[in-house]
Amino acid sequence: MQELIGTNLGPYNIIKQIGVGGMATIFKAHQTSLNRDVALKVLPPHLAKNADFTERFKRESQAIGSLHHPNILPVYDSGQDKGYSYLVMRYVPNAVTLGDLMKQSLETEQVKRIISQIAAALDHAHQAGIIHRDVKPSNALLDKRWVLLSDFGLAKMVGSSSKLTATGAGMGTPAYMSPEQGMGEKVDHRTDIYSLGIILYEMLTGQVPHQAETPIATVMKRLNEALPSPRSLNPDISAAVERVLLKALAFDPANRYDNAGEMAEALQNAFNAPSMPASVTHNKIEDGVAQPDPTRVSKSPPAPVVTDAPDAAPLQAPFSRSRSAFEITVLVILGLFSICSIITFPFLAASSVGIDFAGISLGLGMLATSASAMAMIWFRNRSRSVSGKLKISILLWFIGAMIVTMGGFTVFTPGSSMSFWQNLGFSTTFCLAPGSLIALAGAALYFREYRQSQQAETRARMAAFDAVEAIQSRAGKLKRAEEYVDHVDKFIKNNKSRLYIEQMTPLSQKLRMWKKNLHQLVERLNAFDTNPIIQRDIDEAPAKIARLQKQLATETDPLVRAQIEETLRGVEEHQTHLKVLSNQMRGAEFDLDESLATMGTIYSQLQLFSAKEIDSSRARRLSDDIDEEGNRLDDLLAAMDEVYNE
Repeated sequence: MQELIGTNLGPYNIIKQIGVGGMATIFKAHQTSLNRDVALKVLPPHLAKNADFTERFKRESQAIGSLHHPNILPVYDSGQDKGYSYLVMRYVPNAVTLGDLMKQSLETEQVKRIISQIAAALDHAHQAGIIHRDVKPSNALLDKRWVLLSDFGLAKMVGSSSKLTATGAGMGTPAYMSPEQGMGEKVDHRTDIYSLGIILYEMLTGQVPHQAETPIATVMKRLNEALPSPRSLNPDISAAVERVLLKALAFDPANRYDNAGEMAEALQNAFNAPSMPASVTHNKIEDGVAQPDPTRVSKSPPAPVVTDAPDAAPLQAPFSRSRSAFEITVLVILGLFSICSIITFPFLAASSVGIDFAGISLGLGMLATSASAMAMIWFRNRSRSVSGKLKISILLWFIGAMIVTMGGFTVFTPGSSMSFWQNLGFSTTFCLAPGSLIALAGAALYFREYRQSQQAETRARMAAFDAVEAIQSRAGKLKRAEEYVDHVDKFIKNNKSRLYIEQMTPLSQKLRMWKKNLHQLVERLNAFDTNPIIQRDIDEAPAKIARLQKQLATETDPLVRAQIEETLRGVEEHQTHLKVLSNQMRGAEFDLDESLATMGTIYSQLQLFSAKEIDSSRARRLSDDIDEEGNRLDDLLAAMDEVYNE
């Protein structure tokens, strides 16, 4: 369909092709009337001639158009032109699919977040009576930390009279298809739960079950062969997580989870069990952190380009770079220790018979030990505060290095009754070997903490870049709102002498109220994105819950257990509020776009009508539309206040 590039379908100018699916081609297009980029899903012309396919395509637009959820890619419009049927969807710049992301290692937190968001989208659709029927990684877009489920092309209205998908022939993707869907039987929402289970299976093991060379062979293997054990493919998967997988992938739909949210909650609990490692991805694991697999292609989303944004709120520094009182105290003590080593070095190195090698080894060892410990404190990554593990690592290094130093002193001690080789053997057994092990343990723990700090800092920087990009985008939307208001004012001013124009005058005041609410909404969204405490809590709450649950599992003292349980309940409640707030902010972003689109439509209508054709009835309808948008934003702001207060 390259011939469509540079042409128009309806009011949409096609810019470039951005994707190809089994049922349509995706283009980036521009909608001039609203001055926005959109994604255009175009059905091939030979399919558009097929009545069944055209009907299915129309149903897709109606199905997803009725859905409004932060994790569902919104559809703005649909139409037919030049023999093509098309859908107009939100354009997500720099987005990748879940399939692209799964080509690299995934951390446990990523797996939990992705499955939870897809499950939330499916639950919303299922409650509306819509079955997706083709849940797979390529149908899940990633917009920063958010998953957007797309391509409801095989959706089926439960209870509708349509029989287009009654046989199930050709519907869905065999690798992610449930057994009942593969047999062409009637399906319900649990077929989507099975597909979600396949995605989770692939995330954790690196492959989908029942692989075969042809689609029909895949379906036959799924119907006739048992599910390969996930733990046989990845031993790091816990028994609890495997139980979740097996229930989601039960052959009989009655034995699966009742809804996707129940599956996501069970997975969260399984991952938070004390026996779970920090990462269970199928790639190489080192120190609980997933390492890239060189045999798999890494394809990360490109970093957003950050430019000057005068309207953007200043971002607060997420981390403190100043040194703590503990660090300063230790640095002073080690500094004094180093000075003492330097001052006493000449005395330690001198002897009546010449150079005292024992004194030299002791002096140099003390100096090197204190200097290296100071360097570990001075050059540590300051993306987070000093942790207990970091303190232990430096202490272990210092103790181990001092034991090695004493071992060197013992080897060269003059006047000993033992020979040099006897001294060396004694020193190796009791000083050099154990001291080296202790020092290496401290160094390993230190560099593990250092690496995790770097990862945390990288995530924080990316979050800050994402926030800047979002703020710039909202600034552009506010500018467009200003243009709409100005154009309506000019329209009214230039047509004052026309009949019925007095009916248009209240629009100006109502538009200003709408614009005021829009400004307040953008301020809330910007404040949320740039609040370091909220963003930190969103990232750290799952790890805190896992640590408390692990501590609770091993604690036997009833009083301590009660304290841990109380703390755990507080953190879980806080996490729930954060999730509600995040979802509400995400929904508010969509509401902002929809409200702006509605105002753009109203402005377009004014452009099409001459003043003499605007009667009081039409003016009243336009006024009511603006009222409705203003009230929607008012309700949204009130709901946000309620969540913030909680």
